[in-house]
Amino acid sequence: MVKKNKNIWKTLFVTLVSLQVLLVLFLFFIVSSPAEKDEKKVAEHSAEETGFQEYFSVHMTKEQLSRLINDQMDQGMDIRITNQHIRVSASYHFLGRAVKAAMEFQPKALENGDIVLHEQSVTVGGLAIPGATVLSLVDSQSELPDYVDVQPADKQIYIQMAKIEIANQYAVKVKRLDLKKNDIYLMVGKREE
Repeated sequence: MVKKNKNIWKTLFVTLVSLQVLLVLFLFFIVSSPAEKDEKKVAEHSAEETGFQEYFSVHMTKEQLSRLINDQMDQGMDIRITNQHIRVSASYHFLGRAVKAAMEFQPKALENGDIVLHEQSVTVGGLAIPGATVLSLVDSQSELPDYVDVQPADKQIYIQMAKIEIANQYAVKVKRLDLKKNDIYLMVGKREE
């Protein structure tokens, strides 16, 4: 009977060691195997559809984006991002007096990574002015970059993010732009031509 007990313990020990070895081999196989082919196909397909290969993403707050934009803008303009609007303000001299002008926009991120700024209000001094009129003047009188399309009839400005060049080969796309949640998510990558 003692021999039977020794054989049972020996058998159980060998079985346990065998299971552990198989588990280690199984884990090694899973870790060393390539990712699923379907995920690769989806990533390649999305890069082909958009002509954009994402390298990294950037998550920003409203305050960080405001500082970044203001650093790039003319010193006479000020950009403020609130919970609901993007406010562009400037001060102009008219007949020897400083006159403040401001425009408020409601931003929206599109699926293709571009941004549409819907005009909400325009004021010059204490006077409210129709947005379509001001946008028409901005469109005809300003030298704007190619990636900015002013659409006065729709009371909006369309910003084609993919056309903004960074070091002549990189581009930025907007993934999320939720001012209320302070969630601004940008993708930086390379345009594929």
